[in-house]
Amino acid sequence: MELSKRKQRLRSVLMQYGLESHRVKTYRSLYKKAAAYRVSTNKGTYCLKPFRGSSARLSGIYKRIAQLHAHHFRSLPRWIPAKNGKYWCSKGGRLYYVTEWIDGSELGHHEQDFQKLGAALGRLHLITPSLKSGYPSYTAREVNRFWRHHRRFASHLQELLRDESRISEWFQEHGAECLSLAEKSWSVISQLGVQRMLRKEKPSIIHGDVTRPNVIVRSGSVYLVDWELARPGSAYYEVAKTLNNITNFTVPHIKALLDGYESIRPLGREERMIVASLSRLPGSLGCGPANPVRPSFDHIRGVEGDVGETIGDGGVAGQLGRFQAEASVFGPAGSGGGRGWPCRWSLALRKPIL
Repeated sequence: MELSKRKQRLRSVLMQYGLESHRVKTYRSLYKKAAAYRVSTNKGTYCLKPFRGSSARLSGIYKRIAQLHAHHFRSLPRWIPAKNGKYWCSKGGRLYYVTEWIDGSELGHHEQDFQKLGAALGRLHLITPSLKSGYPSYTAREVNRFWRHHRRFASHLQELLRDESRISEWFQEHGAECLSLAEKSWSVISQLGVQRMLRKEKPSIIHGDVTRPNVIVRSGSVYLVDWELARPGSAYYEVAKTLNNITNFTVPHIKALLDGYESIRPLGREERMIVASLSRLPGSLGCGPANPVRPSFDHIRGVEGDVGETIGDGGVAGQLGRFQAEASVFGPAGSGGGRGWPCRWSLALRKPIL
């Protein structure tokens, strides 16, 4: 009965776009059972997305999308207007919008795809959002957030060590190294050159959720989908977060993505230091059983050596490859059998998720 009501509701939504539904397939995400629908219609195949939020927020998202199109950014799906000219509609108290469906494959292991993704991010980050007032340092905001995480982690570490659990054993072995990694970042961020760079930073439009499910490869091109977190933000943090999310700490993938990024948006020395430092600060990047790669510190040290030997310490890829590897302080792969993944160390600021 519920399924029939849903189909009827979706059919009514599509009618507002002048589309006649032929077939609907549900796609789930890590957080939602029905994150999007692939709808085959009389005019082609589209993506229909329910939106949980206000119309004002959805309007703001579309304004960002329109700005990207105005700057000829093409690595995203087109939004389709409804018959009334708006780019979203309402049905049963819920908001929906429709975009073109990007047929393609998931991001695999080809280095050229990582390079193209890096280039797409570089083009995206060249676009400066229109802001009413001066430019706030979005990177400084992220640094402040990380600082709060770091202080909470440091203050709760002793409590974690007393906890009789598998994850407490991991912290007994690596807790000091976690703190050391963060202290290296704070030392870099406090340098005068880095502080000057942060003060004169201009924000970029960021995607906000560059993860493997949101990257599609089609006909040699890379597309980013699911732009609901698009906003003004820190390009440096988005690069660091993307490396954590998608490279699995593999040196060739790290190098390819950064090479692609710098082919469009070259980074200066201080900018490289910022991205590298953000990569190893406490955060919740990559936690959860959805990411099957859980390198241990032994693996991290191996990656660090490989980067220094094959890429070189002087370049951005060398710095980020080494620092990024250090930043992934997970326990050994497979420990815990599904429910027992050791969480990324900052998540232990609260209660470890086992």
